[in-house]
Amino acid sequence: MRLTLALYWRTQLAIILLICCGAFAQTAINFLGLVSNNYAPSLFWSVLALIFLVSALIHKNGLAYLFFGARLALASEVWHKLNRLNFSFFLVLALTAVLVVLSSSRELWSMYKLYGQPLMLLGLPYLYISKLIKIKASRPETTVKH
Repeated sequence: MRLTLALYWRTQLAIILLICCGAFAQTAINFLGLVSNNYAPSLFWSVLALIFLVSALIHKNGLAYLFFGARLALASEVWHKLNRLNFSFFLVLALTAVLVVLSSSRELWSMYKLYGQPLMLLGLPYLYISKLIKIKASRPETTVKH
């Protein structure tokens, strides 16, 4: 449970940082102006997914590791998987936004943006992190003999 919460707050901190950077980039270059207002959230989440992908190229353990990740002493494999899960999470947010805008009324779209996206931002990372930790805990630790 402690490890799950430790990874969760690091991931949430990375998400908050990315949202702030994305908002700053939006004010500087207005990249959301390229699409209609209905598709702006999808573009925004896609850009954040791309940032998680690029962060994996810049730092081998990804963005969440940068927030005191060394203190957790997890294998690089766990950090890589977490970064892939974060990338996938933002792609799911983008695709969900597109599906909701294409298949629902304006009122439901507004409710999704107001309640659905924040709940997904808070809840889904906890779910996939706890699953990641359960998978890690179920695997026996291998020792390397020299």
